[in-house]
Amino acid sequence: MPDLQLYNLTNSQKVIGYASALYPHGAVNNIGGSLLIEDDLDFALLEKTLHLCIDRNDSLRLRFVNSASGASIIEQYFMLNSVQQYVTDEPHGEIGFIDFTGKTREEMNAVFLEMNRKPIDIFNNPMYEFTMIKAPDGRCGIFSKIDHMATDAWMTMMLCKEVIDVYYALKNGKELPPPANSYIKYIESEARYLESEKFKKDEEFWLELYREKFTPTDLATEYTSVTGATSRKTCTIDKETTAAIRSFCEKYGISPASLFNTALGILLCRTTGLTEAFFGSTCILRSTKEEKQTCGPLVNNMTMRLKFDENMPFDEACVQSATKQLRMLMHMRYPQLHLMMNVFMMHETQHIFDTIIGYQIARIRPRENVKFQTEWYTSGSFAIPLYISITDLDDAGEYLIYYEFQTECHTSERIEEIHRELTDIVTKGITEPGTKLKAL
Repeated sequence: MPDLQLYNLTNSQKVIGYASALYPHGAVNNIGGSLLIEDDLDFALLEKTLHLCIDRNDSLRLRFVNSASGASIIEQYFMLNSVQQYVTDEPHGEIGFIDFTGKTREEMNAVFLEMNRKPIDIFNNPMYEFTMIKAPDGRCGIFSKIDHMATDAWMTMMLCKEVIDVYYALKNGKELPPPANSYIKYIESEARYLESEKFKKDEEFWLELYREKFTPTDLATEYTSVTGATSRKTCTIDKETTAAIRSFCEKYGISPASLFNTALGILLCRTTGLTEAFFGSTCILRSTKEEKQTCGPLVNNMTMRLKFDENMPFDEACVQSATKQLRMLMHMRYPQLHLMMNVFMMHETQHIFDTIIGYQIARIRPRENVKFQTEWYTSGSFAIPLYISITDLDDAGEYLIYYEFQTECHTSERIEEIHRELTDIVTKGITEPGTKLKAL
């Protein structure tokens, strides 16, 4: 395509695209959610709003080409760099409408789940599907399905806020909010990083951290899934416990993300009988103000390596673990794929972990004082045996924990046990911080 400006994939997109290619018949990369607003929206104005949002976020207008589709997926994404992208000026995808008047909330959610289980063909279709909805209870809003190659959890929250802010700005004749920063600029900044001294220092750090041989701390009963098929279990931590967690973190100068990472590490060591825990931690690569306002996927699965002494009190373990995590976070931009290749060269294994945890810190705080609710839907497939996502996206003061698990690797009963063990470690630890790890 000589008339198009083509860009290489970012390292975030390489991991995302590779995961999707592993399970081509699944919807591994679909991020689906609904936004319901307590207002009788003007759907013509809402449709105009959505088209404006597509124009204002260039990652939604990405299209992909593959110059070596016959090669292996490893070659396509990591060796030949044959998958590339460009920003299209083609007409937007059609925006649909569904009226659920007379239906139940359960019937509406069943429709969304079915929609989100259909994969998006990133080489031939828009990266998104937007559907305007009128809910059974009269609230109005949208259901969105966006491929992970064009978005991440942070951007999805940005987009929810933008839909609300742009809609009410148009309705009230006010100035539109600033648009998101371009993903193309981020692509260019990452290319500079890969040639920088910072990249070399980051690589030295990770090579040293993984120089010593290790044994993975796996939770799955089986290592691989043939289909990638998943189920989801959603659990809630009540407001009182959520407030206690935040109070503990403030007292000890650590973040809730660090606390949950520590708790998962303790659980992994307890389950496997090992003293070192290995797991993925989803990192948001948005440390600057500009990056926080950039559309597209800016994520990396940082490979945690944490050692625990079972005779250490919980509070000391949390502070020590937070210090170790901070050191890793200082080098979090180093691509996970580079680390996996380096680990393979050193230890002849590509397998480091089978569980990922992510703490979603984004909040939807629109300019207008409107009541809204979001809900997020499983795509029915995932590339890792277990993904734990901890959120309070609606700023409701209570944590939601989503467990997305491959059904060939975990049972629903086992996920309930994992949740119970994880929350027991946290609640007992923050209540009795002097308790030794072996007694939790």
